[in-house]
Amino acid sequence: MISTIPMIVYVLLCLMVTVLAFRERGGFLLYLMLSLALTPVVGLLILFLANPDFARLQSNHKTEG
Repeated sequence: MISTIPMIVYVLLCLMVTVLAFRERGGFLLYLMLSLALTPVVGLLILFLANPDFARLQSNHKTEG
């Protein structure tokens, strides 16, 4: 029987990627499906590669706040 804790962690990581992608090109649902089908790491990588300004914006938010 499959343990539920790794599945919960996996889904939470996928949701974290989709929260980052909420206002980006492609939207919430696209990145949710990518993260679930592949892995959250690949979903995050695609998010960074598809939106080159995304990483710069995230770093600016951290330095301002």
